[in-house]
Amino acid sequence: MNYSTLIFNSMPYNRTGILNNQVYYVGVGGSHQGWIKCLSKNDYHELKHIDLWYNVSSNFEECKYFYHTRDNIIKKLDINTFQISTFPGHHFPKYKWEDILCYHNLLTKQYEVFNSKGEKVLEFKYHHPIIAKFISSGILIYQNNEKENNWIKCLNPDGGDEIWKVEFSWQFVRLETFDNLIILEYHAFDKIRTDKGHAGERDWYNPDRYTIVLNGDTGEEIWRYSNSYHHIDYENEAVLIGNIKSFLPNGKIEKLSVVELDIYNGNVLTEIEVKPPIERIPDLHFVDGVGIYYTSHDGSFGKINKADGAILWEFDLVDNKGEKRKISDWLLLGNGNLVLQTLPNHPNGDFTCIFNPIENMEYSNVIDGVRLNA
Repeated sequence: MNYSTLIFNSMPYNRTGILNNQVYYVGVGGSHQGWIKCLSKNDYHELKHIDLWYNVSSNFEECKYFYHTRDNIIKKLDINTFQISTFPGHHFPKYKWEDILCYHNLLTKQYEVFNSKGEKVLEFKYHHPIIAKFISSGILIYQNNEKENNWIKCLNPDGGDEIWKVEFSWQFVRLETFDNLIILEYHAFDKIRTDKGHAGERDWYNPDRYTIVLNGDTGEEIWRYSNSYHHIDYENEAVLIGNIKSFLPNGKIEKLSVVELDIYNGNVLTEIEVKPPIERIPDLHFVDGVGIYYTSHDGSFGKINKADGAILWEFDLVDNKGEKRKISDWLLLGNGNLVLQTLPNHPNGDFTCIFNPIENMEYSNVIDGVRLNA
């Protein structure tokens, strides 16, 4: 098996945020001297590098802010020049609306919001189970730690007035944001058990699962799908879902379809049965113009043809000691290569590598639509 191992073991942090997405940014912080690299999205070669001491950061369109909890010195990285400047004080920038800026006060550990005149218009601090996120519509705060009676609120950053609130009978177990959308994995515990000894009890173990997308401006539901999503491909603005239709007696999947949905309206972009089936539970990650990329529960990774559902290739990543390694994270480069990061804390060591599927076709588990180990 052929791949090139990188000298660093980190993945980009600007795949989902507002930071310039024409290149990748990779960084390592912590208790020792760290660094930031700017890498090509096409082939991952290094464009810029700077050494930096930090363990906390925030992203803006043209810059990135850092500080380390040991010294609380605020640093600003201009992502165009890759030059660092430092700022006095204890207000760490977190999010910017049109003329309002939210800071995290490093002394009080509270969020403080200031208008364009420098006047403080809001301060807040939430404790578990309340969680806060920032979107262009305002400040999202939500509670989702119980199986019943959860909620989301959106607050106006200019004063903190409630813009909208949505209450949920049951639990959303994931909340992600994209553009001005709020994407939820929602579990509804409507089922009543009929099995012996538990008849009439609520089934708290097998919820109906949904993907729900809300409008961040109003809190209104835009669309829903009757299954939970696997991943959001932010680059291609797609939500990916796998529908297992049936299992074989040995526990392997007998019939599986994959679905690609438009994140904005829920329209079906792709829905196809996979042939041959992915044998173990799949996790769909991202797409390109030809296919849908997945990992399986047993650690394999592959690509499904959108046109006919055929598995184009499927590989096991094998390290230099001959052991199969599971992937913790991965991404697709513009030149068609993959960046693969292994699960951490393996006895053989952790690594990130660049992998070319075409050059490794002789190692594929599926050749010409036939699974070799079937």
